[in-house]
Amino acid sequence: MADLYVVVEGYGEQGFIRECLAPHLAKQGINVYAPLVGKPGHKGGVRPWPAVRKDITRFLSMNQAERPVYVSMMFDYFRLPRDWPGRQDASAKPHSEKASHVEAQIAADIAASMGEGFRPDRFIPYIQMHELEALVLAESQSLRAEFIGQDNAIDALTNSIAGIPPEEINDNPATAPSRRIIEHLPEYERRKAQAAVNVLYLTGLEVLRNRCPHFAEWLARLEALGGQAAGY
Repeated sequence: MADLYVVVEGYGEQGFIRECLAPHLAKQGINVYAPLVGKPGHKGGVRPWPAVRKDITRFLSMNQAERPVYVSMMFDYFRLPRDWPGRQDASAKPHSEKASHVEAQIAADIAASMGEGFRPDRFIPYIQMHELEALVLAESQSLRAEFIGQDNAIDALTNSIAGIPPEEINDNPATAPSRRIIEHLPEYERRKAQAAVNVLYLTGLEVLRNRCPHFAEWLARLEALGGQAAGY
């Protein structure tokens, strides 16, 4: 067995990891935990990089020879602070390179912080393009099950993003994934964390894997940890 800590920014991500990702990875022999970054009582939101780095390195330092510890993360690219590694110059990159650029810079920063002897394969950074709500928008039928009687609003929402891959729905404050949902389904704002988890649970990881390629790459890397831990 291996332990995987997925450091998250908010309750929506935390619920998704616990209710959707953890049961799936348990089948690969991976125990998954989803700590919220920062001190107990913190209400979520993207923190400055030093605070996030502190938590990541703390969990990585818990590694033991008989029980390997891996660490990942799930943070939205949208409104990611400029002090995060790679974030400032990622704006000039093509869409397909933004997340991977930030992830590579984060990985380098963590490796440098951990020092000599650190195994880089124990840390898997993940930046969600552009928000958790991009995954929510991957499948409209799940939205219909969560927002019963709102078919017309969901049709309008679906039409507004027709032809746009979920991970490419942009990070403009007026048209980011969460803002698009709230425009058509105002109720979402009041209970967004639990509603997001409910929708994603109904959607399922296989649909997300098929419609969100960057998410699919991350999921594949996490699934592979089961085999890595066996030969640790």
